[in-house]
Amino acid sequence: MINASLNPIGNPSGALGQLALDPADSEALGLLGVYQSGSNALDQAARLFDHARIAAPADPRGHFAYGGVLQAMGFTEQAERVFAQATLANWSGIGRPPPDRDPRPAVALGWGPGQTSGWEVYAHNFLKRLDERGDYLALTADPAICLPPDRDDPYAPMFARSLAQLAPFLDQNSLYDFPLLVALGNDFGRFPHVGRSAREIGIMFIEHTEISVAGRDDAARYELIIAGSSWCADIVRGMGFNNVATVIQGIDPSLFNPQRRPNRQGPFRVFSGGKIEFRKGQDIALEAFRRFNLRRPDSELVICWHSAVPQAAASVTWGGLFDRAPDINADGKLDLTRWLVELGIPARAIVDLGVVPNAQLPRILSSVHAAIFPNRCEGGTNLPAMEAMAAGVPTILSANTGHLDLIEAGNCLALSTQSPIFLDQIPGTEGWGNTDIDEAVEALDQLYLDQAGAETLGQNGAKTLARLTWPNQIDLLLDNIFRPKSKAD
Repeated sequence: MINASLNPIGNPSGALGQLALDPADSEALGLLGVYQSGSNALDQAARLFDHARIAAPADPRGHFAYGGVLQAMGFTEQAERVFAQATLANWSGIGRPPPDRDPRPAVALGWGPGQTSGWEVYAHNFLKRLDERGDYLALTADPAICLPPDRDDPYAPMFARSLAQLAPFLDQNSLYDFPLLVALGNDFGRFPHVGRSAREIGIMFIEHTEISVAGRDDAARYELIIAGSSWCADIVRGMGFNNVATVIQGIDPSLFNPQRRPNRQGPFRVFSGGKIEFRKGQDIALEAFRRFNLRRPDSELVICWHSAVPQAAASVTWGGLFDRAPDINADGKLDLTRWLVELGIPARAIVDLGVVPNAQLPRILSSVHAAIFPNRCEGGTNLPAMEAMAAGVPTILSANTGHLDLIEAGNCLALSTQSPIFLDQIPGTEGWGNTDIDEAVEALDQLYLDQAGAETLGQNGAKTLARLTWPNQIDLLLDNIFRPKSKAD
């Protein structure tokens, strides 16, 4: 059976020939499934992957690929069942190793660690903190444990440990006896994970304020809901849930600190980060920069807008500032520079960073003079904005939703003029805000003209974020999960 990559292949004819000889050839079925999923023919891919896993039931990769396409189609429960089958196949394939007899209380994440998305950075720092503390056994119920180990993966030992700990519960069709942290988004939709727990804790970053009846029913499964911002917590409490606590994200102080700041030499560099989409407000940021650049030609826009879902960029047109979104090139990446030039920003003023691992961001932030985040909504507190502030970058923030947890007097420039948003494409936008572009331009100009004042602002922002480190925030999360229950509870 193939590796479970869901990238397209160039020519499926070879696989068709194999199937003509043997209709149960799992390798050929898998190759065709990869081709179909890469072409976004998900229904056909699902059928092929399903046949492939039936043809080779002991190979976890077929189950994993089928689960992945079910996940892409939005069939969360079905994907979870298939991922559980893949986990058992992997565990059996390596000899059903017994779990280590570790006396520490275990806690498992329902998603995986990494260095690119906010969820991955959250998981990475959660696992890092538990390793530092040493008093809890860190596990993951991410479907990645289904696959044979990659020795070059830094998380491979943790994946192997998690497989040995979780698979026996799956084998007995029983609930985990330790907390499982589940990633939640809009309408209480969850990331698919492996297995269920008697103690499920929802880690929630919500943006859409409209919740369906099915979403409310799903919410009942969670012992506790950890909201990523005060605004998010207020939304959930407003639905009548009392089992809600607020624990916002953190920053890694070893990476993000104000020790290295640029001298004002060369162009005035303005940083804008986050997945490009309507909600993140990059259309507002680039229009504000376009006007600012006309006033201050010695300025550059430094963008970190790429993501694993480039299709999300199509929503930037919803703001009405532009009538077209950036194209996706043959490599599946956004052609941002060409798009920005067509919108009137000089090519010399554009620095497209591409995809940047989290650990490489400090070097970039040390070279910029300002950061702007006119986001329309943040269910959390906007990790790129937190990291920019922690690095001492003078930062401009829209005063709405999750950003409100970061804004203090003198620690940033808050864009206070926020008009309400009503959009058919989004179910529920209470609390969202459209930033006034002229106010954003003036904020950039203030930082440009007053370098000393800007640096003071940046240092104050760094002091605020020094209280919000990942170790502090993960400790707070653990306190909420493991706090003794009172009679009132």
